[in-house]
Amino acid sequence: MKTLISRIAAAWLIGSLLAAHTAIAQVPDLDMNAAYSAIRTIETDGERISQRYYQDSAAVHRMETELGGEQSIIIMRGDRNLMWTVMPQQRMVMELSLGAATSMDGMFELPGDDHWTSVERLGRESVNGVPATRWRVVSDDGAGERGEGDLWVSDEGIPVRMDMRFDGGRVRMTLSELLIGPQPATLFEPPVGYQRIAPGGAGGLFGGQ
Repeated sequence: MKTLISRIAAAWLIGSLLAAHTAIAQVPDLDMNAAYSAIRTIETDGERISQRYYQDSAAVHRMETELGGEQSIIIMRGDRNLMWTVMPQQRMVMELSLGAATSMDGMFELPGDDHWTSVERLGRESVNGVPATRWRVVSDDGAGERGEGDLWVSDEGIPVRMDMRFDGGRVRMTLSELLIGPQPATLFEPPVGYQRIAPGGAGGLFGGQ
């Protein structure tokens, strides 16, 4: 269970932090608070994960993933500094602070927000039927770690594709079946009646924390 949760959390972190840091790169038409749902595919280090993704804002989103026959749901509430991992088959919920979540094993670290060095508009392209503007972004941490890649942003400001290369590997993300608009508030709350477990497994309950 721990490995499964770590892989899913890493996938969430890669997609979310890459988008957040790219926003700091000041791409003119990027709107990280746009509300939408889509199928999001993330590829990194030979791994490929597809998930149903829902976003209310940059700080509030949900992803539904199936790995190894196990379905898991991650709900991120940056406005509360919380992340819930929901396991429907076991009817369990694991709650973490965002600080604890980002320290889990296997996380992919991106450059700090002061390391994005350039942004260049490359032109117009369509991504899975969505008109978008393509941007080239470059980062350098000053210590030899360099990142470079492309970001496609829809006319509504949604990052519909990302393809970034770092010295440690490559990260790609693509959206399909994009539906733009407000999402139901119930998507961003854990199910009622599920058992709450500690990060170490099903044996430790949170006891109201």
